[in-house]
Amino acid sequence: MYGETAVYSFDEAIAALNQGAENIRVHFWHRYGECANVPDEFVRVLAYNQTCKVLDLHQAHVGDLGATGIGSALYQNTSLQKLNLYGNKIGASGVERLTLALTHNKTLRELSLSDNVIGDEGAKHIVSILRNNHSLTELNLELTGIGQQGGIAIEKALKQNASLINVK
Repeated sequence: MYGETAVYSFDEAIAALNQGAENIRVHFWHRYGECANVPDEFVRVLAYNQTCKVLDLHQAHVGDLGATGIGSALYQNTSLQKLNLYGNKIGASGVERLTLALTHNKTLRELSLSDNVIGDEGAKHIVSILRNNHSLTELNLELTGIGQQGGIAIEKALKQNASLINVK
């Protein structure tokens, strides 16, 4: 799709965003259990960026606080089409902020929340995305700890969403 720009810190990601990169893969190495600090400057630059189409934060361990910041950016961002948040230790409170943003965001097409700790509580917020966002076409919820109760709620909401083509 777009040539990937590999970066190794949020400072480098900010620079890549400011230089017009369209596909950014942020590579992080964290000690087990440690969550990354998502700088306010990254959130601000991402919010108003108009060139980045793909942002891959795979295993960046941003946690709930980082997801909240990214959600704030998505509320304003009008260019991002694909966001990979696989393996980021995001729980129900982080998903809540993301879903609030995605009720307003009209450009994001693909979202991976795979391998996070969303659970049934977070599934309630996912239902909000499914009911209120009609731009997402792909949503990955594999390995998120969503149980039967959350799965049933998501299944019901999917029946009301015509834009999603691929849900895992």
